[in-house]
Amino acid sequence: MSTPALPLAAEDPLELFPAELSPAALSPAEDQERLSLREGLRLRRSVDHFARAWYGGIVSLILTGVALKLFHDHDGFVWTGAAASALALLGWVFTVTFLIRSRRVARHEHTMLERLLDLERRAPPPPELF
Repeated sequence: MSTPALPLAAEDPLELFPAELSPAALSPAEDQERLSLREGLRLRRSVDHFARAWYGGIVSLILTGVALKLFHDHDGFVWTGAAASALALLGWVFTVTFLIRSRRVARHEHTMLERLLDLERRAPPPPELF
């Protein structure tokens, strides 16, 4: 006895959703924007800037301590203490610069995330796999 053959082709997904019930699709430009926003947010550049600011702050704090110790140990002007002070000041400038830049990048990522969430809400739901 043989069983009747089952069709192997999947049903057309457009038949599952009538035209009046299907969700509003995104335009191709919006779909491309959604994909580029996903990829851009996956990189998370603000984390790199915050890490650089943190490491710069630690190094600057250590150099500041070295400069203070060199000045404390010697009564006169010490070139090594002046060099350490200059490096510490330069480190603090870089730290503040990276911190300002990381906050700016984080704000930009926040606006990108809001736009992506708006596009995701308007996009049709993905098809069911099973």
